[in-house]
Amino acid sequence: MSYPSVALALDQNRVTLHGWVYDIETGSIDTLNGGTGRFIPLADNPQYFATPALSGMAA
Repeated sequence: MSYPSVALALDQNRVTLHGWVYDIETGSIDTLNGGTGRFIPLADNPQYFATPALSGMAA
């Protein structure tokens, strides 16, 4: 989010960011809940598949 071209695109609403953490051993995926800044299981929360990241959070 701090990279200049990404920050500009975020400011101009031309891009949204979302984060996933993939556990190779279990095959589970956690997704970033942009409202809380916490990672949650994607399988239990499919509505968070592309939640924008919080402004000012480290990417």
